[in-house]
Amino acid sequence: MVVVEQASLCKILNLILNSVANLHNSDIMVETTWESSKVDPEREYVVYAECGERSSIWSYFSMLMPALKVTQECKTAKGAIAFAGRMEFFSKKIVRIAVFEDEKTLMEFAHSGQHAKCMVQFKDVVKAQSAEWRITGSDIPLQIDDAIHRIQSKK
Repeated sequence: MVVVEQASLCKILNLILNSVANLHNSDIMVETTWESSKVDPEREYVVYAECGERSSIWSYFSMLMPALKVTQECKTAKGAIAFAGRMEFFSKKIVRIAVFEDEKTLMEFAHSGQHAKCMVQFKDVVKAQSAEWRITGSDIPLQIDDAIHRIQSKK
């Protein structure tokens, strides 16, 4: 028996219903808007961004709950400054952006907890490209589309 917190299930259903209501792009899309802690506009931070495509539209549903768990984990992760993400249903596109204090805290987050489980669970489901760069706090929040462009221009 799978036990799902009622609040989490309600959040997922709400995300799906909001996505269906916003079909202006003819796609169902869940987007996590920028959430950030206090940012020093003068300090330099590390950005990790990844964009790719899921192998099927149906993987959308199997990824929703784990994605929400990673989002919750990111809110309290050591060194996490900001994050955003987008997952589209029909186009199968997925984008994730995270800003961390430094490379060390980024790697600690990436290889632990729910995020590490997701990397293993979905490694064959998502074909993705990534990029890492440095920014100053004054450049936060980043635009998801700008991150996609930066990753694609890296080819």
